[in-house]
Amino acid sequence: MSLNMRNSTFSVNSINYIYHVLVNPQYYVGGLSFKYSFLEFFDILAIGDAIKFNKTLVKLDLSKNAFKSVSLKFFLEAIQDNSALAHLDLSGNHLDNEFAFDLAFLLEKNQSLHTVDISTNPIEPEGA
Repeated sequence: MSLNMRNSTFSVNSINYIYHVLVNPQYYVGGLSFKYSFLEFFDILAIGDAIKFNKTLVKLDLSKNAFKSVSLKFFLEAIQDNSALAHLDLSGNHLDNEFAFDLAFLLEKNQSLHTVDISTNPIEPEGA
């Protein structure tokens, strides 16, 4: 099953529901899209925490959410040990060199993440 929440807004209850679906081994969620959802800081923390335990999510789209690098630092730490996630789309946010360094650290530890789209972010040559 893939969940597409594109152009959506979320209440605390809906984020809690998504969290519980992701951590429950009864459910198989292979793809999840939050494109243009403008998630709040605590929403992304909850999703990251759920992904720590999830064993089925292969593709996650967090593009075009106006994230700042600080918002995703904790998310990257949370998915560090995830062995299922292979594709992560973070394009079109406001991610900078600091984020690029954090991402490089994650990619050294996480061997299952094969594709990370960070296009159209203000990452400078130093971050590349």
